[in-house]
Amino acid sequence: MNALAFKYGLEKDICSEIMAWSQHTLQKPNPFFNNMTPCPYAKKAWIDGKVAIIFKYEDNSQTIYRTISQFDDALELVDLYKDIPSVDKMKVREIERRIKKIATMLQSSKLTQPL
Repeated sequence: MNALAFKYGLEKDICSEIMAWSQHTLQKPNPFFNNMTPCPYAKKAWIDGKVAIIFKYEDNSQTIYRTISQFDDALELVDLYKDIPSVDKMKVREIERRIKKIATMLQSSKLTQPL
């Protein structure tokens, strides 16, 4: 399933956010990578439709098993998200706060320094 398959709702918003993150983070030249992109394969993978974003709604592992059993190497990246219906705005804000905190910590650490 291609990420562009979702046209409405929270799934569409999540897919759009992941695509925007990829464009602004993985596909832009970065001085820490000698002005190369952090992931030189990301843009082509999105263009070629080789990225899948899958949402898990069941309380069992059926989605994971189905994804693995039907995997045919046509995709280069598969993201699996679970418990989407239970996500509310408070949880999203808390997740965003934690991600920003981690990003700030990484920016100030030696992990982001060029080799």
